[in-house]
Amino acid sequence: MKISFAEFENRLRDFTRNPSSSDFETLAIDLFRLQFNHVLAYRKFCEAEGYTPENVKVWADIPAIPTTAFKDFELTGIPVTQRTAIFQSSGTSEQRPSRHFHNARSLALYELSSLMWAREYLPLNGTMLFLTPSPAQAAHSSLVRMFDTFRREAALAHTMFAGHADASGGWQVDVPQIISELSRVIDCATPIGVLGTAFNFVHLLDELAIRKLRVQLPPGSWILETGGYKGRSRSLPKPELHRLLHDFFGIQPNRIVCEYGMSELSSQAYNTSLNRVVAGSRTFQFPP
Repeated sequence: MKISFAEFENRLRDFTRNPSSSDFETLAIDLFRLQFNHVLAYRKFCEAEGYTPENVKVWADIPAIPTTAFKDFELTGIPVTQRTAIFQSSGTSEQRPSRHFHNARSLALYELSSLMWAREYLPLNGTMLFLTPSPAQAAHSSLVRMFDTFRREAALAHTMFAGHADASGGWQVDVPQIISELSRVIDCATPIGVLGTAFNFVHLLDELAIRKLRVQLPPGSWILETGGYKGRSRSLPKPELHRLLHDFFGIQPNRIVCEYGMSELSSQAYNTSLNRVVAGSRTFQFPP
């Protein structure tokens, strides 16, 4: 049975809104068939490994292509004329990034998936401060796209991007702007979510230390830390980073959420929830 991308897109959107284990198996196999038939580089990889739609019957048997392949091949079924965005993996300037192509419909699916899972873990209806550049300055970042999706979700709340890209494309934090915004929410006693990469936070902490400045964010405030240093700052063990976040912002460890994501995956994992009780230790949870 032939499956079209449009038909599969509708089914995937329905599943994202209301997932079930029985639907997942069928969707995964059908997606494998679509990608096998429409992505030449992936098809050649599967055939070399001995996998085809005829002998792959369960999702666990679907071959996973190495992430390095995204650097060397255009692993997409979207024709060149339909591509409207390209996400690139983060890394140092010396590295060749992975490339991930999108059109308007695939971007809508990415945003829906990001939002549905984040709602389980983060209070997205309040004030948020993003330490990254805005989408206008970081159009190739899937993380920034996700943050902008969060911004639009909190349409009635005050949100702000407080980072910028320098001449080399590196990300810097706008410390005066951040201090101004944190002062505002403290004066108003408004809880705030501060979201950024690990190196964003290290840059900010270093600048606050130079200024001998520490703040006590209002009760209910929280932090989302997405990890990843990529050589862009000194690296800190996670417990040390979180201790400093507590010392400089007054945020308790249970209000610091870690996120893990890769542009190659188009999915995110969170290690605790601020919206519900999570049993057991803090381990990353991916969407079903």
